[in-house]
Amino acid sequence: MKKALSILTVGCLAVSLAACGSTAASSAASAADSTASSAAESTAASDTAAADGQTYKVGICQLVQHVALDAATQGFKDALTEQLGDAVTFEEKNAQGDSNTCSTIINGFVSDNVDLILANATPALQAAQAGTNTIPVLGTSVTEYGVALGLTDFTGTVGGNVSGTSDLAPLDQQAEMITEWLPEATKVGLLYCSAEANSQYQVDEVKKYLEDKGITATQYSFSDSNDLASVCQKAADDQEKIMAKMDQNGEVMGKWNTTIMVLSRDKEDYNSRCDRVKNVASILGCKIRVLSNLQHEGYQQISPTYPQIKRIQETSSRYFPVSTFVGGFPFSSGGFNDGKGFYLGKNSSGGLILLDLWKRGSSRTNSNITIVGGSGSGKSTAIKHIIASEYARGTKIIVIDPESEYKDMCYNPLFEGNWIDVAGGKGGLINPLQIRPVPPDTDDENAELQENDSIGDLAIHLKTLQTFFRLYIPSMDDRLRALLDQALVELYHKFGISWDTDVSGYSANQFPTLTDLYNLIAEKAKLKDNNTVYYEDLKTYLEGAANGADHRLWNGYTTINPTSGFIVLDTKSLIQMSGTVLAAQYFNVLSWCWEQITHDRKERIMLVADECWTMIDPRCPQSLEFLKNAEKRARKYEGSIIVGTQSTNDFLDPEVKFYGQSVLDLPTFKLLFSMDGKSLKETTELFDLNDAQSEYISSGQRGTALMKVGNQAVIVRFELSEERLEMFGRGGGR
Repeated sequence: MKKALSILTVGCLAVSLAACGSTAASSAASAADSTASSAAESTAASDTAAADGQTYKVGICQLVQHVALDAATQGFKDALTEQLGDAVTFEEKNAQGDSNTCSTIINGFVSDNVDLILANATPALQAAQAGTNTIPVLGTSVTEYGVALGLTDFTGTVGGNVSGTSDLAPLDQQAEMITEWLPEATKVGLLYCSAEANSQYQVDEVKKYLEDKGITATQYSFSDSNDLASVCQKAADDQEKIMAKMDQNGEVMGKWNTTIMVLSRDKEDYNSRCDRVKNVASILGCKIRVLSNLQHEGYQQISPTYPQIKRIQETSSRYFPVSTFVGGFPFSSGGFNDGKGFYLGKNSSGGLILLDLWKRGSSRTNSNITIVGGSGSGKSTAIKHIIASEYARGTKIIVIDPESEYKDMCYNPLFEGNWIDVAGGKGGLINPLQIRPVPPDTDDENAELQENDSIGDLAIHLKTLQTFFRLYIPSMDDRLRALLDQALVELYHKFGISWDTDVSGYSANQFPTLTDLYNLIAEKAKLKDNNTVYYEDLKTYLEGAANGADHRLWNGYTTINPTSGFIVLDTKSLIQMSGTVLAAQYFNVLSWCWEQITHDRKERIMLVADECWTMIDPRCPQSLEFLKNAEKRARKYEGSIIVGTQSTNDFLDPEVKFYGQSVLDLPTFKLLFSMDGKSLKETTELFDLNDAQSEYISSGQRGTALMKVGNQAVIVRFELSEERLEMFGRGGGR
């Protein structure tokens, strides 16, 4: 086996050269030397394997079909086949861009007990690391292993059963290339995918190199390829384009020009004074442009006896909102008016803010809202105000309520809603084994929610169940998970549900329950075979859900049946339960909510996930991943998702940041209430706030917030009547 691993290392080097054909000659030479030194041993190992009849099975998990990834896979196969010939076989799987499918593929390889796993791209490598600690894993098309695997103090060695090749570019040389090609550049925009940790790592590193050279580097993130065009537009906008956008919102623009004249009696003192002016301007975030060979025109520009010099104006003038100068508030917009929608509040100058969440534009690609604010800042009041306003416009409202803050509001005669206890209440049971129909989808977007009716309802729901059980029983090992998957497929077949079954016409009592699953596994545990002990373990794991303390949550047919357009799903009692139960039920509830959103494309539905931090579990971030994908897809179904939290810290924890950052950043609308400390710092960085904006939310008063809508920023003062506040009830938010 040691000889085989040596062979695999040689094959891995070949992949590196195939995938990175532009690497320097020295790199190729060193690899060639390494390959040559192992050639004799590799040939001998191949002959030995053939003579002994030893065979090897290699599982290949590739994230998506792509020319570069395809080349890496083919290079690996060619190199290994050259060494082992017919003694090696490959099981090649493509995840079609879905990280959940990567996990399913890896679990299959583990069950098949393959000799080696090739993980092609970062999500595949992450799935492989999580799936096995015994089978050797080689990664390729991975930028930085420390970032990909969440390793601290990464020095180039992963350790354990994981190794591989990196496609990390020489970032310092890239920064050097920018300064070489554009020596006069003072500001550089860095475009990156916020949903990809390696992308974040690269722009962070390049930014350091550029800033060391005195260049201002601004990051522009996108989380979905559909947003790329709008983000590029934002990065490329000049002042005239900004003016046009603001004019559409009723903003009055003005042209501003400042000329500074430095006077001195001698050259040395003059140069010193010029340097001081430049330093002060730099501290204030301004750039001084020296009027070389324009001294005469510059003197005329500042003299009241001369008209304005056109050449000077063209050189140094900029466009700004007039309200910026009048109010002294350096935001990009002084007001906000969609012309229709609902009254949100007043801006800093007392003007009305009319907001239409469903309006689309270059930077308004969805109707989702992120609301962040510390305790007592007015966050809950703002959420209630928004949902009451949307309900009055005919939007269906679904609230996930972890604090019972919406119960009074739900029972108010103006809403006559359905308050449902989904933490064990009689009418709040959601059967996790009930398959939810996949909505028809003709969109070409690559959705990780797998909305593709060609896949089949059962196959998609099994993926949902994998996440559910991973949240509920995180200690279950890979073998047990594989056996559980097999048992679920067998159970559904017993109920007449196959891979091709359309369940859209099925009633709740036509699906199996956890009792049915438990009984099936108990029967398998009675069989005397190699898996008996594993089925006994599975039976023990499922005891609580089927017959124990958790059975009221999940064991039985779905009883939740709302009859109104205002639904509150109360989860307060879940806080008293274990973290695994809380995470699993939140995911179960979220899955039900998504079914409501996708049921009818013509019905506007707003889902409110208040105190969203409660569904975060670093051990299994799939709930956040599901929420992220729901945010990406909600616009297709006239859906809006509000994510409310007291702090961004939980979402930006290194263990969940890959998904958590996207959950907060994807929404078009951001409402930022008063906060301080670490949350303020991370919020400032996440939403790219300037100093004035950051200072405002650090000292903001209750009931005021900074609202960011695409490229715009505006202060919102929530001035609501007593009658309005009385409508919201006594719970929180008052």
